[in-house]
Amino acid sequence: MSKWFMPREPLPAAAGVRLFCFPYAGGGAGVFAPLRQFMDGVAAVQYPGRESRIGEPPLADMDSLANAVVREIAPFTAQPYALLGHSLGARVAYEAACRLRDAGLPSPRHLFVAGSRTPRMPELHPIHHLDDKAFLEGMFRFAGTPDELRGHEEVLRFFLPMLRADFTISETWIAPKRPPLDVPITAFCGDADDDAPARDMQGWSAFTSRRFGFRLLEGAHFALFSHMEEAASTILECLGGDVLARPFHAPLAGCAAEAGTARSAG
Repeated sequence: MSKWFMPREPLPAAAGVRLFCFPYAGGGAGVFAPLRQFMDGVAAVQYPGRESRIGEPPLADMDSLANAVVREIAPFTAQPYALLGHSLGARVAYEAACRLRDAGLPSPRHLFVAGSRTPRMPELHPIHHLDDKAFLEGMFRFAGTPDELRGHEEVLRFFLPMLRADFTISETWIAPKRPPLDVPITAFCGDADDDAPARDMQGWSAFTSRRFGFRLLEGAHFALFSHMEEAASTILECLGGDVLARPFHAPLAGCAAEAGTARSAG
């Protein structure tokens, strides 16, 4: 059973399309647990250095992280699968899709990205290089980071190596120029996200030769996690009947990714 996934093993092929989910910088696989309320087949990727892997050294470069992820996902690519990533996770998911393609393995059915600038857009306000105090303060610019953590400096310092490693990847990695993916992409964007605003996230349309969809959610950088039911509905529509949906509200009308055009951010 792979330590790279939560649950520890992705569901068997009979469950339909597997959805591999990639967390943001500083996040663990647990952030996607609520998504399993609405759909089956969810396998969240667990990076080293957090949650169930808290004793392991974190990975601080994209090559190491993406190669490890590809190695773990590769055995499951014979059956339909899709990728979902938030912030850093969106770029890791994209890079994994490219490397799986380069290895001659089947591409994902769909790539879902949220809260992330495009893979070739540099971070305008990096913090990974700052001293510890300034780095930790910089983290709180992300709307959704709990303010109560400010009073627990010892906890933050315990996780500092992991946090700094994640932010180093997120802020320094720029994807090489390569052909667009032959995979539909749907982007989820918070309407008040200053770090990955709509104008930047719509740039993901250049990274697919297929259809691109855009879904605006109410909220800031972590809007995806306060709208999990809405996101699940869109995901289920885009992937069709191959995903086992848990009973909940009826799917939203129309799949953004199959509409063929990006929605207006206004």
